[in-house]
Amino acid sequence: MRLRLQLFALAGLLGGQGVALAQMDVSDLGLTLTPLFDAAATGNRGPAVVLDVWEGTAAAAAGVERGDLVTAVNGNRVAGKDFPAAFKAASEAPPGSVVRLTLLRPGDGFRRIELDLKASATVPQRENPRFEPFAYVVARSWRLENYDFPLPWAPRIALRGIEDVLFAPGFRDHAAPGYHALVWVWWLDGHLAVNADMINATLREYFRGLSQERGTNHGFTPQLERVTAAIQPLAPPAGHPARAAVAAYRGEVVTYNTEGQLITLLVEVESPPCDDRAHTPILFRLATQPRPSAIWQDLQAVTGSFRCRR
Repeated sequence: MRLRLQLFALAGLLGGQGVALAQMDVSDLGLTLTPLFDAAATGNRGPAVVLDVWEGTAAAAAGVERGDLVTAVNGNRVAGKDFPAAFKAASEAPPGSVVRLTLLRPGDGFRRIELDLKASATVPQRENPRFEPFAYVVARSWRLENYDFPLPWAPRIALRGIEDVLFAPGFRDHAAPGYHALVWVWWLDGHLAVNADMINATLREYFRGLSQERGTNHGFTPQLERVTAAIQPLAPPAGHPARAAVAAYRGEVVTYNTEGQLITLLVEVESPPCDDRAHTPILFRLATQPRPSAIWQDLQAVTGSFRCRR
């Protein structure tokens, strides 16, 4: 299987020093970071390592490099602090303000560097991975995971192809508009008959498998019969002939979150026409927020950028 997941393996990156624990995007600066384990620091919280420098951002302009260790923000040490708290000044910096990062750059030893980064309110966009024949754009603050069918948690779904999963910012935060908000881009092998029955059966299998996996990983036993999908076809918008060819559906899914609670996801589904008769695209928008909350505009922006060819 082609490796497409975002992997943050640090083995060898720093000569075997440190173990990656989590990740955090600092969108104002254009950085993806992860903290390192440090047995000598409070809570074993060490400095942060730069996993990614976003193109066209303050971090790229200032010369931050992947593998740099961030040891201080505005002169305040990172080690020993809770990760979000350590970068609070950077993640909440007003646009145009300057954030000073103290870095250690690996090489022959570690070289200390001080860099000034100007915060920006604009989050750059990125394209989907280049190996995919289709195209879309999404804000860098969204997290991407990519899988091959058959899916590990739902192997009985008899589809083949690609699934891109795009997680909105705040996906795990109950108080965030993006809580459990995400986009799926499915690029399936063959010219498939997409209809409500097919979508409902597929979603039930998908979320029952996902609920079972979540229960195994987080110590609860889901009642799989309570995981349901109810999707109905939508009539094409009046006066929009270009959209009339798009098979569209709407409904909801009841599933388990990682805490063992049942939640309801509102779902919108589209299968846009493609001249590629060997593949079928299906686009999903899912969120817990009611329509027409702003998060639905964000979801629509992603699926609206989808193109069958680059």
